Amino acid sequence: MLSAGVFLAGCAIVAVGLLLAGRFAVMPLWLLGAEVLLTILGLFLFGSFRYQIHKNALTYGMLLIIVATFAGLATSD
Repeated sequence: MLSAGVFLAGCAIVAVGLLLAGRFAVMPLWLLGAEVLLTILGLFLFGSFRYQIHKNALTYGMLLIIVATFAGLATSD
């Protein structure tokens, strides 16, 4: 099983990168949909692979990324 702390740290780094990118460019709406879809697929798929991720780490880590993308959308102020 992959370490939950390492996965969450990686997600936090990606979320900060998305927040910084959202300051300079508007995030497309399809990116938010793709992240939600990948979260749902990850919950189903990463339970059965060789490298497993704890469901709470996956959910909360991807939540950080989804919120960072949502903050960069054109309709978010």
